[in-house]
Amino acid sequence: MKNQNLVTEWKTNAAAEELVLRLLQRAFAECPEANGFAQRMLDDCAVRFRDVVDHLVVPESIVGDSAFLANGWCGHAGDDSLRNKGGLFPVILRGEKLAVAFKVEHVGEFVAAQSLPTPIEGKAFAPFRRCKVWGNAQVDFFALQRNGHAGFVLTDPSDAAIRASRIHYQTFLSRRRE
Repeated sequence: MKNQNLVTEWKTNAAAEELVLRLLQRAFAECPEANGFAQRMLDDCAVRFRDVVDHLVVPESIVGDSAFLANGWCGHAGDDSLRNKGGLFPVILRGEKLAVAFKVEHVGEFVAAQSLPTPIEGKAFAPFRRCKVWGNAQVDFFALQRNGHAGFVLTDPSDAAIRASRIHYQTFLSRRRE
């Protein structure tokens, strides 16, 4: 039986990718620490920084909505984000200052490994945690840890909810496999 949902032809969106790359280049030009980290990721791990970008905060003065809309981004119900369903591109949020948010497995371990003296927002094991790791007047870089949270606003789950989540996770890890 043929799978009707199987993608048989991969199409690239060079214009959308170029738009994201221009924004990242601008951010890296303003923040040498982040640029150095991105280069180390590529050199030491063969991971392109752009592949771990979760979302970008882009002021209208840098790139207007029309440029994003023309390249496949569209409004998302429930929040003010722009999302591109035609590829694996970062979500676009609007704000006063350019910001790049990238994904890490564990923000606490990331901060320790990079010897960063910055505070972490969000409780340990919460669905969403973040840390501003580099920044200046022009741009900020944030490390994000997502544990099932798709939004962009920190939540304050109860200790009981976090405990229940951890128990569920441990049950999942220890399940019997055949």
